[in-house]
Amino acid sequence: MVQELTQSQIVAPEGEADLAGAVEPQPEVEPEGEQPGAETVAERTYTQAEWSKRESAKDREIAQYRQAYAQQAMQQQIAQAQAVEAQAQAQDRQAVDDGEITASEAAQNQQRRQQEAQQEHLRQQQLAVAQRTLEQAEQAGRIMAAQDFSKKYEIDLSELLGDESLTTPTLMEAKAAKVALEKARGELKAAKTGAETFDSGQVGSVGVNLDKLSPEEKIAYGLAHPPKRQR
Repeated sequence: MVQELTQSQIVAPEGEADLAGAVEPQPEVEPEGEQPGAETVAERTYTQAEWSKRESAKDREIAQYRQAYAQQAMQQQIAQAQAVEAQAQAQDRQAVDDGEITASEAAQNQQRRQQEAQQEHLRQQQLAVAQRTLEQAEQAGRIMAAQDFSKKYEIDLSELLGDESLTTPTLMEAKAAKVALEKARGELKAAKTGAETFDSGQVGSVGVNLDKLSPEEKIAYGLAHPPKRQR
């Protein structure tokens, strides 16, 4: 009769005892459905405070670009004004030499041009201030409108502030209503899926036909009559 020996009963030859217990490492098996190196990127949801901070940083960056552009434009305007003035002074000197005007009249012409340039510069500054004030008012109004519509339709504020195409209150409210409708449809679909798990005996016992109920009535009925667990 042959006696079966287990691996623990086998004695390794002398000199190979260290190899007897050695086990070749097995490669790790990746769980099904997961790829090596694959990472799941979670969608970031901003709070109102985080979104406001983000918008403020963006506004500061835009303001810096505008300031740099304004300075460059001003330097260009100054250079152009100096070139025009130099040409006008040259024409006045030539007119004095030709006897068309006196030196006093040439000086008056130069003073008049300087006054006109100062008035034009002041007018441009006033226009720039008015433009910035208008933009700030529009931004503040946009934020206030987004806050109102997000509360009215019970949606996240970032849904409205994050869409730069919403340039008017009408467009913003339309977007808010659309987002709220899609949200309601999702909730209704989830509730309807739960309602379909009711067995026919429970529904028939109370004489309720779910097909004739409105969506709101279905939700109310589902909450009041949770489905029976199948045994």
